[in-house]
Amino acid sequence: MRLVDASIVYNHVLNLEMSNLTLPPDDKIGAFDKLIKCSDMLKKQVCQVLESEQLDKLKWTERMKETLGDTLDGKVTAMQVNQAIKTAISSATLRGDQNEIQAATAALEARSISNLVRVISDNENKQGLELAVSLGKLPTKHISDITSSLTVIEKFLEQSTKKVENDLVQLQGDESVQVIEKIKNDIQKDLALVELALKSF
Repeated sequence: MRLVDASIVYNHVLNLEMSNLTLPPDDKIGAFDKLIKCSDMLKKQVCQVLESEQLDKLKWTERMKETLGDTLDGKVTAMQVNQAIKTAISSATLRGDQNEIQAATAALEARSISNLVRVISDNENKQGLELAVSLGKLPTKHISDITSSLTVIEKFLEQSTKKVENDLVQLQGDESVQVIEKIKNDIQKDLALVELALKSF
């Protein structure tokens, strides 16, 4: 997560081509031209930083909608993940650190994601100083915590699902499972024949 603060603006100022702005002016009027030019350059750089920051935050809101759905309800998602953890434990398919996953779930549940998305979306129509102030007020720690939590949860779900799929593939090739499947099919055929015979009476 990036944060609009003095360090970002300062770094952009360091990269400005200012060699032609710092020479002594030939006359007093020329000095004002250089100040105006410097001001324009700074304004352009700061605006670019703000636009980039806002774009990052809007991309974050899109990720939240794709991951959590339109309701953006962290509590519902946390409840579903907790159920998935129980299922994974009972089926011996849990992959990842259980404590880390549960901590990520608790962090997700504790944050008001829908409120954050609303505030960021409201910033879309703001510009200049108003946008800078709004971006500066965003709780970047919360945004970072939510992102980290989702990364942990997504990794757990992906790896545990892969384990289930691998187990199923292995079972399909297992001889004993194939024998049981054949017996089941034979029983079903025999039952069908019995049913047909009974109908003929």
